[in-house]
Amino acid sequence: MMYDAERARQPATGAENPAFTERWAKRESRPEPLLPQKERDDSAALLQRAAGSFGESPRQALDEADQALDAASGHLAEVLAERLRVLRARWQDADAVPEGAVGLLRDYRELTERLLRL
Repeated sequence: MMYDAERARQPATGAENPAFTERWAKRESRPEPLLPQKERDDSAALLQRAAGSFGESPRQALDEADQALDAASGHLAEVLAERLRVLRARWQDADAVPEGAVGLLRDYRELTERLLRL
């Protein structure tokens, strides 16, 4: 009984509940995925096809699963190499401007943390 009465006094969601609003804001500020949507969709479709064809042809299914992983990891390697190239180019410029180094370090940290969350 006491639980229900206390719960009824609490704000439901949104602006009335700061904790909810804070969690929602964090959810909204998540960085975009490292892989573009098309590459993710292509690899997912290939993997789905592999899973669906396993009963009929296990070897072909494994080949398709291998291709899906190879494609996704290849795209990820390309994306990371390009982002690292850009960061290193900015690093050359940051030597002259200490304020630029702060933003650069933040960007290195963000990219590394995103990679570690995979």
